[in-house]
Amino acid sequence: MHQRRSTPLVAIAAMAMIAGLLAFLPSTAAAAQANEITVSAGESIQAALDAADPGTTITVEKGTYKEALVIRTSGITLIGEKGATVSPGDARSECEFFGDIDAICIANGFFVNEAGQTDSTETIRDVTVSGFTIKNVRGAGVGVVRGENITITRNSVQAPGCDGFYVITTTGFEVSRNTTKKASNVLGFCNGLSIINSSDGIVSRNKALNGFGTGVMLNSVESVNLDRNKVVGNCNGITLTDGPDAPLGVKNVKITKNTVSKNNKTCKPFESFGFDESFGGAGIAVLGGDKIQIKKNKVTKNIVDDKIGFPTAGIMVLDNVNIFTGEFIDSVGRVSISRNTVTKNSVNGLETDILVGTEDGKVNVTKNNCGVSTPDPAWCGG
Repeated sequence: MHQRRSTPLVAIAAMAMIAGLLAFLPSTAAAAQANEITVSAGESIQAALDAADPGTTITVEKGTYKEALVIRTSGITLIGEKGATVSPGDARSECEFFGDIDAICIANGFFVNEAGQTDSTETIRDVTVSGFTIKNVRGAGVGVVRGENITITRNSVQAPGCDGFYVITTTGFEVSRNTTKKASNVLGFCNGLSIINSSDGIVSRNKALNGFGTGVMLNSVESVNLDRNKVVGNCNGITLTDGPDAPLGVKNVKITKNTVSKNNKTCKPFESFGFDESFGGAGIAVLGGDKIQIKKNKVTKNIVDDKIGFPTAGIMVLDNVNIFTGEFIDSVGRVSISRNTVTKNSVNGLETDILVGTEDGKVNVTKNNCGVSTPDPAWCGG
C-alpha cells in the first residue's frame, strides 16, 4: 500500500523536474536567437556589424547595399543570400587601398599607402564572409589584414578597382570558390588574389579572370596549398615570390592541379614603385623559395609580347628576382630556390615551356608533358 501511494509522489516530482527544464529551454533558445541578425533590403549591413557580439551570424537578404563594410569584431559570420550585392560606389570607410575604398574589409583599421605600408591595430579572429556579389568598388573586393582563422568563400567580385581578394599578415585562412573578373585597371600591383606575409592557408577552386596584373600572387608565405584554381586572361598567371626583407620567406607551398591559360596581356609599368618595365606572359613563376611543389598543373597559351624584356616561360623557377625588371634582388641578400619539385605538369604554348635558373639551389624536374625546357632539354619529352 505504501508503495502504491509513493508512486504518484515520485511521478509528481519527476513532472515538476521536467516542467522546470521546459521552462528553461525557451530562454536558451532566445539566447541563441540573440546571436542571429537578419538584414533586409533598405537596412544597413554595417549597422548590424557594429551591433554584433562575437559569435553572431548575420544573414543578408537579397538586395543592393550601397555601403563599404568593415568587420572589426572577432567571431562574426557574414552570409549573403542569393542576390545580396554590396555596391560601395562613393561610400567611405577606414579600409583603403592606395586611397580607394574596399568593399568588405576584415580589419580594425587598415590602409595601404603610396609606399606600400599597411596598418592594422589588432588581430581579428574566426570570421567568415560568404555569398556576396560585389560591384562598383573603387578599391579591392574582399580582404583581411592581421587575421586568424579567416574564411572567404563563394563571393563574386566584378570589375574591382584593384585586387579582387587579399589576405595580409594572417595565420590560418581559407579562400575558396570565389570569382573575380574584369579588373578596371591593368596595373602590375593589382591582382585577382593576393596572399602576403601569411601562413597555414588554403587557396582552392577560385577563378581569377581577365585583366589583373597577376591572377594569383603569393608573397612571403609559408605552408599554403594552392589547388584547382582557374587563372585566365591576365598579364601573368600565378607568381610566388620571396624577398630578402620578407618576414616569413617562402616555404612549404604546394601549387597543384591549377588551370593557367592565356595570361598574355601586357601590364603597364608602375613607375612610382620603381617598376619601369611592362610585363606579361608568365604562366607559373616561382622566384625564390624552399620546398615548393608544382604538380599536375595545366599551363597553356601564355604567350609573351616581344616588347617585354623580363624572362618568361610556362613554368619558371628562378632565384629571387624583381618580377618587373628581371634583375636579381641582391642588395640585402640573394634568396635562392632550393628543394623544389616540378612534376607531372602539362605545359605548352610558349617558346620555352619550363625554365629553371639557379646557382645554389636544387630543382627536381620530372615527368612533365612539355615541348622545350631550359637549361636541360631532356626535362621535356616531346
